[in-house]
Amino acid sequence: MPVTTIGCSELDLVTPAEVLKLLSSLPSSKASSVDVIPVHVLKSCATFFAPLLAQLANLSFTEGVFPASFKHAQVTPLLKSPGLDPSVPSSFRPISNLRTIGKIIERLIHSRLLSHLSQSASFPTLQSGYCANFSTETALVKLTNDLFANAGLGSPSAVLSLDMSAAFDCISHQKLVDRFRDVFNVSGLALNWLKSYLCDRTFCVKVGGEKSSVSNISSGVPQGSVLGPLLFIVYIAPIEHLVNSFSCVQQISYADDLTLYMNLKSGTVSNFKLCVNAVRDWLLFNDLLLNPDKSQCMKVGTRQKLGAFSDPSLDVCGTLVPYSESLKLLGATFDSTLSFDKHISSVCSSCFYHIRALRHIRKHITPATASLIATTFIASKLDYCNAILGGLTKHNLNRLQHVQNATARAVLNRQARTDPPVLCKSLHWLPIKWRIDYKIAVLTYKTVLTGAPSYLFDLLNVSKPSRTLRSSRNGLLFEVPFVKTDFESRAFSVYAPRLWNTLPKNLRDMLSVDPNHQSSSLDTFKCSLKTLFFQYAFAGVV
Repeated sequence: MPVTTIGCSELDLVTPAEVLKLLSSLPSSKASSVDVIPVHVLKSCATFFAPLLAQLANLSFTEGVFPASFKHAQVTPLLKSPGLDPSVPSSFRPISNLRTIGKIIERLIHSRLLSHLSQSASFPTLQSGYCANFSTETALVKLTNDLFANAGLGSPSAVLSLDMSAAFDCISHQKLVDRFRDVFNVSGLALNWLKSYLCDRTFCVKVGGEKSSVSNISSGVPQGSVLGPLLFIVYIAPIEHLVNSFSCVQQISYADDLTLYMNLKSGTVSNFKLCVNAVRDWLLFNDLLLNPDKSQCMKVGTRQKLGAFSDPSLDVCGTLVPYSESLKLLGATFDSTLSFDKHISSVCSSCFYHIRALRHIRKHITPATASLIATTFIASKLDYCNAILGGLTKHNLNRLQHVQNATARAVLNRQARTDPPVLCKSLHWLPIKWRIDYKIAVLTYKTVLTGAPSYLFDLLNVSKPSRTLRSSRNGLLFEVPFVKTDFESRAFSVYAPRLWNTLPKNLRDMLSVDPNHQSSSLDTFKCSLKTLFFQYAFAGVV
């Protein structure tokens, strides 16, 4: 099939094979309520639909028009969190149900736009939302690393989590188009397609069995669309460069969650305030609103250094925000000494709730089903963002291990007197300490192999051999930065190299594989690493 010129003004044409791959990967469980053709029919007849959808996408790309029939959304309001008041409209997030075929076209152009945008110097490097190899975990690892490292400067750090009000719904379509054209050099048919995608959109709201009348959409991107998150990242991309213009202020972001932090020795609080005010002004100019009432701040450091800092609050856009003892970011609870005591307490409480529920139904299900439930509802909570828990205290490790032991007894329907290591070994579950080290080692491997995320890759320094050898990458070792305190040693830039350098040479050699076979090499590394840690963890357990 012919292909148009690759560039920022035209789009590569679509092949049936590309569409067939997308159809095969569609989750049948996520069928849209507005679909004319059910997802299971698209999947079962994929070879029939692939050429038709490829032709439809090519017509859309070559004419620079997004089909009007896919611009209508049925909005379902969902509570942002279970504890919010359902009688307050702001407690809900508007999720748009869109037709699956329209979302397939969105996926096709998403890959084409992203390949161009990611090569631009204007594309944010500290934005972790909706990008391959970036996640909430990598964002939090970067944050904790910097906070631990800042402790070496001798002063606590201030962390500020900024809240944007209804950010996805307030995006100006014209300013978004201008951003694509002026900042990211998108023009021609590609820009016309984006204009067509944004204009003349409609929606209705469905609650229960009732629907509202159809209304027009004049701003925002659909929450629930494929393209919406990328459009949002492009829209707020200049914020990263704005923050970088203020010396000593650091940042990390995930979608519309922006976190600023600064060591209080390396910079002044006034500079931090100026940065926050500049962000507020930029948001106002771009039709977005910073909500200081929902913003939170916290001081982070050792207990000794925290005691020497007496400022009780931070001025956020004219509102005094008191420093709190803890701060919840991207699902993890941070405390002022980074002990993660409150985070561990929250995880344990949630896990024991599910363990009790599992025990109630255990006699009615098979061990395989019980193990699946435990993995889905309990192990996932134990493993979520556990890469930030390197160097955790023995007390907190024991608390998490107690949860895993109780889960193993519930799955195997055993009594409390049963030896927990024997149960975990029979289920092939790594103990908590080794699960944390496993996650950190795998994250290190993926970061070096792919070079992403760049903000973690830059934290790892490869040891340079005294002379150049053909096999110099074999048995790859990292330089371990010198630190003065145990607090600083928990930083990813210190903990990960130390852990990696303790691995056997055959595992470290795996980083010398051909980059074209990354997926298979990663699977091999994971399997070998788990086998090694399993042997370490259960040595002598029968």
